[in-house]
Amino acid sequence: MEDNTINADELASSIENILLNKEEELSNREEINNITIKKVYAHYIHGYNVYMSIGIKEKYLNEKDVDLFDIIFDVIDKEEIVYVNGNFILSNGENLNELIISGKEDILLKIDSFINSCLKKYENVINDYIDYL
Repeated sequence: MEDNTINADELASSIENILLNKEEELSNREEINNITIKKVYAHYIHGYNVYMSIGIKEKYLNEKDVDLFDIIFDVIDKEEIVYVNGNFILSNGENLNELIISGKEDILLKIDSFINSCLKKYENVINDYIDYL
């Protein structure tokens, strides 16, 4: 039987690659000022933080004052099981989506699906936001 397990470093790198592909899809959007994607080792969780931060241009800000949309993952190896906590958070602190999964294999599809659902929520929120102006 083939071993499909993945460790936190490999999974964090795979998440980073998915986010980089999504960046290409988003990069030509008028309202986006910048997109930052990072993977960093986080000593406090003994794992990785991987995130995409979408910055909105100032001319699109209104009294809601949301200027960042963040998709954030904590990826942790613990006793040969990878734990993933994902969140889609606005700069005002509102959490629009959350993912908590663990396992040894085949969790990338769930993560990709989560990222896609976050980007759909982004689309809805930003369209409401721009229409509000």
